[in-house]
Amino acid sequence: MHRLSPFCATLPRQSVAPLLLALLSACGGGGSSSEGTATSQSSSSATQRTTMSATSASSTSSTTLLSGHATASAVDSVYNAVAGAQGGAHAYAATAGHRSALAASDSTSFTLNCDQGGTATITISGGTLDTRLNGQLDAGERYQAVFSACKVQGGAVQLDGTVAMDVQSADTTGTAVQMSFTSLKATTGGNSTTLDGDARLQGTKTTSNGSTTTTAEIKATKLTLVTAWNSRAATLVLSDADLSWSTTWSGSVPTTSSLSGRYTVSGTVNDVTLSDTVAISGGVEFNSDGTPSSGSWTSKDSKATVKTSVSSNQVTIDVDDGNDGTTDHSWTLTLPQWGSSAG
Repeated sequence: MHRLSPFCATLPRQSVAPLLLALLSACGGGGSSSEGTATSQSSSSATQRTTMSATSASSTSSTTLLSGHATASAVDSVYNAVAGAQGGAHAYAATAGHRSALAASDSTSFTLNCDQGGTATITISGGTLDTRLNGQLDAGERYQAVFSACKVQGGAVQLDGTVAMDVQSADTTGTAVQMSFTSLKATTGGNSTTLDGDARLQGTKTTSNGSTTTTAEIKATKLTLVTAWNSRAATLVLSDADLSWSTTWSGSVPTTSSLSGRYTVSGTVNDVTLSDTVAISGGVEFNSDGTPSSGSWTSKDSKATVKTSVSSNQVTIDVDDGNDGTTDHSWTLTLPQWGSSAG
């Protein structure tokens, strides 16, 4: 059985994005209090969410960002896993007897060993036998991938479930694909996110002075996320998503990543009910280990706006009750306090 190629080395058309492990583990992984330093007290007109405590505001802040981060990085990572299988298809076809057997069918199916264990069963249809086995994605091809305990990214991420991917366009600078997820579960450490729904990804790549930057533009009308973060289970709906996920590489090593865009998150997490529109206008920067290093975002519902800023390993959360443009509450938390309230 052939092996699913290591993604950073074999996918010139798109980068691999970090997933949840580094973010959640560096942010405390659960158990610590998210109470920070309050610089103002709740007003008498405060809504239920903002009068609960700093924990409530922190849960809203961390969950809304992590929902976008988890979606963007999972979609991008699954794309890379499928694209990486093309190298395995090329090797598979080179094995004696396989090519002639594959030529008798309108589709090409094979099972690959994943880089650190588990398997990926891939079916490629569309195009010609030559394009299906040429080691790269081509417009008009359709990929069906079934992952079973498929460990990738040095074993840091395990994929289970199914994705169907239609290649809409592909050239040397980028690829556009339409993806459909069925119980696609990405597990990092003790945390997992399971995706159901459809998304479109368009990727581009630029190289300058030995450094490569890849950007995945991701759009989704509705995705369901079943999450298990910080030992808590929740079901979230991410809708009207328009995300930009950018990663800078030095060779095959990611140095920084950035998330920007807009989306809506709804669901109940950590006893907080969310129905928030999230805006990340200037981008949130992440370190190579996936922890947020700088940037800001807002989460707004009909009752309040939660604005969060990250800098120097601290998180500042400002709450505007009534969406009238004034700050009614402000807390400063450490990254572990803030991260422990996600989910």
